[in-house]
Amino acid sequence: MPLEKNEFQPIIHKCFSQLQRRTTYTMEHSLRAAEIMERMVAEHLRQGGDFLDFGYLEGKHAGIKGLLRGKEVELAGTLGLAHDIGKVVLIKKHGYEMWKKTPDHLSDGEWKIIRSHPYHSAEFIRKIKSPFSDLVADLAFHHHERWDVKGKEIPLPSRFLTVADALDAMGFDRPYRKKLSLREVKGVLRKESGRQFDPEAVKIMLKLLDKDWKIKAHFKPR
Repeated sequence: MPLEKNEFQPIIHKCFSQLQRRTTYTMEHSLRAAEIMERMVAEHLRQGGDFLDFGYLEGKHAGIKGLLRGKEVELAGTLGLAHDIGKVVLIKKHGYEMWKKTPDHLSDGEWKIIRSHPYHSAEFIRKIKSPFSDLVADLAFHHHERWDVKGKEIPLPSRFLTVADALDAMGFDRPYRKKLSLREVKGVLRKESGRQFDPEAVKIMLKLLDKDWKIKAHFKPR
């Protein structure tokens, strides 16, 4: 994601510096998520979509929507970069070992800590001095919520981020499993469309996986 000067710069720099200092794995994941988000939103806008649908947060952030017109891709990239900064907060406090475990080997306490990272991301971002900190914080907070539970109550940028985050997780090796093939990834996206994922976000991602060589290159061809 480009780091040229813009209104999101304080968030980008603060989060990137913390990620760079603390965890290479999460930093690289966040940079890829930022790029995937930018490509998803660019495609969404090309199709005439409106990315600035904040769901139940609409009233809270209505005052800055005008400032964001024309900056939707920058918002998407900033959100992708910042969404997991809460993991840095938790790693500093609890160490890295639990993040290497498979879900079935986590204790109840460890699972609760890991699942709290969107909250800690939001709290970290909210303290950064930027006109968009509160918005990015709120969007990061919702990035693990399920479509079949909350639906359109989830802000649209957060629904896109859920798919971008999952795509990167599937396309790269994790400490406990190898990456999936392109065919396997498409199968997961289709299966979880309307369940974990917003169908519209899945539709856009599947289109990118068919035509965007840079995203397709992350996956094994089989």
